[in-house]
Amino acid sequence: MINWILISIALAVIALLSVVAIRMTLKVRAVEAERKRVLQERADKEQAQRKYLVESLNVISATFLKGELNASEAVIRCKVLLDGLVLNEQERAPYQIIETVYQLVKEFDTHAARKALPANQRMKQDLQREQIEHDYHDRLTPAFEQLKDAKF
Repeated sequence: MINWILISIALAVIALLSVVAIRMTLKVRAVEAERKRVLQERADKEQAQRKYLVESLNVISATFLKGELNASEAVIRCKVLLDGLVLNEQERAPYQIIETVYQLVKEFDTHAARKALPANQRMKQDLQREQIEHDYHDRLTPAFEQLKDAKF
């Protein structure tokens, strides 16, 4: 009789442990599935963001090449977009001229700050900016030609 009681208790413990093990396994699987879903969602967002950055670079470059956007504006916009792509040195090398010109034009006043400048200071900045654009135009054009069709 005691053997049957011990066997029954052992079977109950085994059944309970089996239920606990099954529940834990299901929980682990659910957590793993959620982790995979989150990682896939993140990868999809990163891919969409990268596509947006590349398309923006293509459009801005084409607009510059058509003469519809000045070099300073194109440089500033493309520099920020290139930074967003997080390219390695080799991938970024063809666009180093954009970084160079960006360093020269980044301090000029824009938007409300530009409008707030006295006319003579605004004209002085415009002349300086236009000189930089003129000096670097021939070196910027090939970089923008390449960016116009870049896929990354």
